[in-house]
Amino acid sequence: MPANARRQAVISEAATLFSEVGFDVSTRDIAKRCGITQAALYRHFRSKDAIVEAVFRSKFLDRDLSYFAEALTQPSQSLETRIASAYRAFFERLSKVSQRLFLRAAMDGYPLPSEFGAPLDHEILEPLVAQLRIDRGFPPLDVEPLKRAERELVLLLHCAVVFLALRKNVYNISLDDAAPWIIEQDVHVWLTGARKRLKEIWAT
Repeated sequence: MPANARRQAVISEAATLFSEVGFDVSTRDIAKRCGITQAALYRHFRSKDAIVEAVFRSKFLDRDLSYFAEALTQPSQSLETRIASAYRAFFERLSKVSQRLFLRAAMDGYPLPSEFGAPLDHEILEPLVAQLRIDRGFPPLDVEPLKRAERELVLLLHCAVVFLALRKNVYNISLDDAAPWIIEQDVHVWLTGARKRLKEIWAT
């Protein structure tokens, strides 16, 4: 197997292993999971910490989230339709491994949630606030920076969709293909209140 392909295979297997049992495993355990020797593992990664960093980068920090903002800016669609479309795409990309890995990292003391905060803000939360501001006639983000209250407002919807995926990927609850309409319902209820709340935020 070419070196780059082998490296990617190690990252994938290590991610699955960490998501299943946590990060208290040795490089020997990782090598065994990958079907290679420990010496071969060290030809690709200098340490376990390097493997953990590569896993986090692959699964979270280097993800392409551009589809989210693209869905939010589709012409000739209502804001509610665009938000639901963006979050359906987001939901479909939340895998069992990535969600379990994220939770394991938090429980084992890795600062992944704080490191992921910047991409989350830039590629999901800020585009959502931008569209909500346009809808309500408030200044764009390049004129007035994101307000803390606005971030918390859009996090309400974001967390609802993330929890829906947790029900599926962590709690193993069957959604019976109901996720799309559940997301649409969440968006409808959230947007109804968010429009009113945004006006209140700007009035203070």
